[in-house]
Amino acid sequence: MSTLPNLFDAGPSSRWGYQTSFIQRHQPAFWLFVVTMVLTGLDFLSQQFQMLSAVPNAWLTTILMLTPYAIPVIAVIYLIDTYEREPVTILIAAVAWGGIAATTLSMYTNTPLSELIYKFSGDSNFTQSWSAALTAPFVEEGFKALGVILLVSLARSEMDDMLDGFVWGAMVGIGFLLVEDVFYFVRAFGESGSYGSLFQMFLIRILGAGPYSHFLYTGLAGMGIAYYTTRTDQPWMRRLLVGCGLAAAGVGAHFFWNSPILSGIAGDGIVGFYVMVTLKGLPMLAGLVILVRLARRREQNWFGSLTQTFNDDGSITTADLAELGGLRARRRARGAAKRAKGPMAGKLKGQIQREQIQLAMAMSRLGSEEAPEVVQRADHVRQLKAQFDAMPAVGGFVAGVPGAAAAPGWGAAPVAAAPVPAAAPGWGAAPVAAAPVPAAAAPTAMPGWGQPAPAAQPAPAPTPAAAPAASAAIPGWGQPAVTPPAPAAQPAPAPEPVVPATPVVEAAPQPAPEPVAEPQPAPQPAPEPAPTPDPVPVAQPVAPPIVSAAPVWTPNARVPDEGMPAWAYPDPSQQPAVMLAPRLDLLVAEQAGGWVRVVAVNGWTGWVDGRRLLPR
Repeated sequence: MSTLPNLFDAGPSSRWGYQTSFIQRHQPAFWLFVVTMVLTGLDFLSQQFQMLSAVPNAWLTTILMLTPYAIPVIAVIYLIDTYEREPVTILIAAVAWGGIAATTLSMYTNTPLSELIYKFSGDSNFTQSWSAALTAPFVEEGFKALGVILLVSLARSEMDDMLDGFVWGAMVGIGFLLVEDVFYFVRAFGESGSYGSLFQMFLIRILGAGPYSHFLYTGLAGMGIAYYTTRTDQPWMRRLLVGCGLAAAGVGAHFFWNSPILSGIAGDGIVGFYVMVTLKGLPMLAGLVILVRLARRREQNWFGSLTQTFNDDGSITTADLAELGGLRARRRARGAAKRAKGPMAGKLKGQIQREQIQLAMAMSRLGSEEAPEVVQRADHVRQLKAQFDAMPAVGGFVAGVPGAAAAPGWGAAPVAAAPVPAAAPGWGAAPVAAAPVPAAAAPTAMPGWGQPAPAAQPAPAPTPAAAPAASAAIPGWGQPAVTPPAPAAQPAPAPEPVVPATPVVEAAPQPAPEPVAEPQPAPQPAPEPAPTPDPVPVAQPVAPPIVSAAPVWTPNARVPDEGMPAWAYPDPSQQPAVMLAPRLDLLVAEQAGGWVRVVAVNGWTGWVDGRRLLPR
């Protein structure tokens, strides 16, 4: 046992980040694989058509019974590689080799060897009891391992460690098991003519032997091949001994399973059968689980060493490493995000996890945190995390709902309109009625300050959407005191905002000039201002700015389902600053041609292609 952990010590660093396809036309192993598949495939198709034509209903029923077993087992094998999943083309080739090439070659080899055993022993009982154990483990595991060796030969850069070897070997094994079961099921139906025999084979081959069968044996052989291939830091002889030892363990497990050992230990009924297969298979399965867990722990250590440089900048923190350590931990993190901030937060959390893994893959492939791709991916991860942090909690901020909690950053403690006293000294008092104005423009009766303006007054100049609300907060404010009114604050040259993105400070209207003294019929000593609509005061008091109420963030647009890029400036020649999460609510604040400036709930702002936004 002391040597077992040494199989999974640090070793050379993984070559993550390289994805190799099965199609390798320049590799001789690829053509050997293809030719073998074609030759054996012709015989395979012939046998399947014979069964389909002889007993079509039994054949179709067998396929339907095996499918619910095959799909979850293949999914578990595929997902067991936590960080870098294997290329789908290689896995399809592995399943095809096990189901077509290995089964066909084994079938034409096992039968002559069984006959040879009978000739040597002369005992039919011995041959019936032991021929399956003395032939199938060596023949079948040999042909299945040959498929793994060919795949490694044509896609060497894709084999990173022992966990990859297990995945490749297990895929070959599950392909072999499924096709072999088709033969067993149809043959049982042909012998009895009863569909009950199909159900009995399902109980024996799937429920009984399914967890301990071919994917276990070939998975061990695949780990041995992977150790020999990847552990170049070890002496050649050690690599050979360990690789052969793991492959021999797979053959030994297959031999033990096929042998009559422990047969009838608990009787000959169905209960005795399940006791026997459990006693045989459970220790083998437990041993394989231990090996796989050690291999996964080794990958976790690699991942931690690759990403420790990103802990300081927040791209992948220690807490993130714990979340990324396994599929269940990732699922729990997504579930917690969904419960805390809603379904979109759960999806965004999953995107962050995927991008963090891709960041580690790029670091493994390029070997430098200063590489442009690594820098870009790290920035992207931080931007996604900032979006996630900005999302409001469930039951928190709800835009436009009175009494709703303020969103962090954007709506936190909005500056309320300061109450204006009824008569502030020198500023809010009623204007002096006798101020000299041109006769034609003087109103018949000047309203008191704060009173509604006369009906004949012109409407205020257009202002952003939130400005009327602010004016309504101070009755009468914003109405011109004389005709013509003082010029209103003009909008910026850019297109008028659709909805303001930041709290708007209303431009204070120009007050009527304060007279130097009480008006008298005689002119004042000071120079008489020119009779123009905008008189220049001799002494203008400085009015304190009136801050309007901060607008409530009310989203009016939404990111499409596929997400969309955002830029810091409306310049498509620049790289996008961030990729917005799908269906993220936004507030459109400004428009310039096809570009619009949007604001998120946390106050983040950027420019996007307005034609792609969805209405909310």
